[in-house]
Amino acid sequence: MEGCIIKCNDKIIVFKDCGNSRCEMRFLNPNERVVEKIRVDGCALKEGKKCDFMLKTDSDENYIEIKGKGVLYACEQIEETIKKLSVDVKGHTKNSFVVSTGTPKVTGKIQVLKKKFKSTYNSSLKIQTRQCQVAI
Repeated sequence: MEGCIIKCNDKIIVFKDCGNSRCEMRFLNPNERVVEKIRVDGCALKEGKKCDFMLKTDSDENYIEIKGKGVLYACEQIEETIKKLSVDVKGHTKNSFVVSTGTPKVTGKIQVLKKKFKSTYNSSLKIQTRQCQVAI
């Protein structure tokens, strides 16, 4: 994974996908904690399903997928990444984020996925349109 990780302590940490510049994930870091920004797709993981990015703090793992419309597929990508890169798949606290250009119309399936992420991976699952912003 060398070359895929950037340590930083920026007040605002932004993730964007080059192919989808209309969507972005922002982490607010007011205490300027040192975190690891990880480029997963094409760097940390080169084969199989994988999400775009990961942000590791001293207390949790954050998985990020920037997507056009395939929200369910984005969730699959995050699941596979958790299985491959997580420190502890079930024990360690995780947050999963899908930022897409369109609102998913499969709300029932999304609710089932949110429960599955919590019980199987100890991860929250947040799906946002265009921009997502959380404090770390």
